[in-house]
Amino acid sequence: MNTAVLSRSVSRRLAAQVDTLGALNAQIAELQGQAELIKAELKSTGLDTIEGVVFKCVIAVVEQARLDSSKVKALLTPAQIAACTRVTESVRLTVFDR
Repeated sequence: MNTAVLSRSVSRRLAAQVDTLGALNAQIAELQGQAELIKAELKSTGLDTIEGVVFKCVIAVVEQARLDSSKVKALLTPAQIAACTRVTESVRLTVFDR
């Protein structure tokens, strides 16, 4: 990864951006927790539709089929798995408390 030397002002601005991102991530986590609690309550009602003043919630049971990769790997040879494996590169940002 690039470790170029940055000017003091750029370094301070980026440090502030990191702190802002960390604070936003904390707020998002809190809101997601609240949303999960509300979703659980709404699901437990057994209703199909719940209307608010501004929003409407439709609750539906959806069946999904997914490939069990561990079972597939047990059936295929390592060469077959390699032939079917697609590798992509991404950049990940991880923000930690200090």
